[in-house]
Amino acid sequence: MFRWKALLLVLVVLWPASAVWAQGEGRQFEITPFFGTRFGGNIDLTQQGNPNVDYLKIKDSVNYGVMAGVTFWQNFEGEFMFNHQPTSLTSHNPIDDTFTPVSNMDLDMYQFDVLYGFHLPKTKIEPFAVAGLGFRISGFPR
Repeated sequence: MFRWKALLLVLVVLWPASAVWAQGEGRQFEITPFFGTRFGGNIDLTQQGNPNVDYLKIKDSVNYGVMAGVTFWQNFEGEFMFNHQPTSLTSHNPIDDTFTPVSNMDLDMYQFDVLYGFHLPKTKIEPFAVAGLGFRISGFPR
């Protein structure tokens, strides 16, 4: 847990510097940390026929990560995104209206892509093409 807090602190400190650098004409790289929330919900299990569990409750949680980009040439950029989402599941027993912990897990997503911008003179619309590849790592239980 300390590792993630230290990473978040470093990103928050670097955030203003990357934003200022990105506004200049010689933009070479950009680092943008982000922080948000994921709203939970329920997974209906009434069709399963188990009288002891009618749904799974997904807990609300915070997620955070970083997006980074580097400009290789004027119209060609590479981008990376990391997103961390911790979550937990509990099962609901309709007989006695209790919740039982099922699992805690972390979901880490990594995405890499390249972007080519078609900068057309004297137009307000700037088309672009993106190709990407990503993967996720699920860690449970924690």
